[in-house]
Amino acid sequence: MRLRDFWTNLISENPEFAGNRSFESVFKIAKAFARLMLKTSVDSEVIDQTMSFIQKVFSKHGTQIAIPVDYCSMTFLEMCNTIKKYSQEQIWVAQNKPDGVQLADISFSQAAEIAAKKNSSIDEYLGKNFRSNVSRPARRLREMFRESQDRDFDNGKIKVVSAERQELKLRWIPNNSNSSIGSSHNNGNII
Repeated sequence: MRLRDFWTNLISENPEFAGNRSFESVFKIAKAFARLMLKTSVDSEVIDQTMSFIQKVFSKHGTQIAIPVDYCSMTFLEMCNTIKKYSQEQIWVAQNKPDGVQLADISFSQAAEIAAKKNSSIDEYLGKNFRSNVSRPARRLREMFRESQDRDFDNGKIKVVSAERQELKLRWIPNNSNSSIGSSHNNGNII
C-alpha cells in the first residue's frame, strides 16, 4: 500500500513518468533493496529505503515527492503506548493494594478503540469492523503483536497473555520487573 501511495505521489509530481513500467519499477527497486539487505521479503524497512532512494533521485532533478505515512506502524505504536500506560496503572494498583488484586489485561479491541479515539487517522485506518477477523488492518496488527513479543518496547515487552486467537489480551511487562509482578499474574498463559 505504501509503495502504491508513493507511486501515486510520484505520478502527481511527474505525469510524464506515468505508466505500467514506472509502477513496476518501484516494486522492482524494492525487491532489489530487499536482496541487498539480505532479506527474503519486502518489509517496512525495505520500503522506507526504497522510498528514500527514489525521493533522493528525483530531488536531484528538482522534484520533491511526498513519502506516505505508514498508518500500520503508527497504529501499532499508539496501541503499544496505550497498552503500556494501562499495564503501568494495573501494576501500580497491584503494588498498592496487596490484598490479592489480580492484574487485568487490556484486550486488542480496547487498545485499538482507545488509539482510534486519540487519532482520527488511526480511526480511519482501522475502520469500523476492527474487532472482527475480516479487517485486514486488524489482522495485520494482531500478527504484529504475536511476532513482536520478544522485542523491547520502552524498557519492557508487550506480551500476548491469552490463548484465544480471536481476542488477544495484551500486557506490557517492564524489563526490570521483579519476579512477583512478571510471573505470578500470567498463570502460564503467555504464548
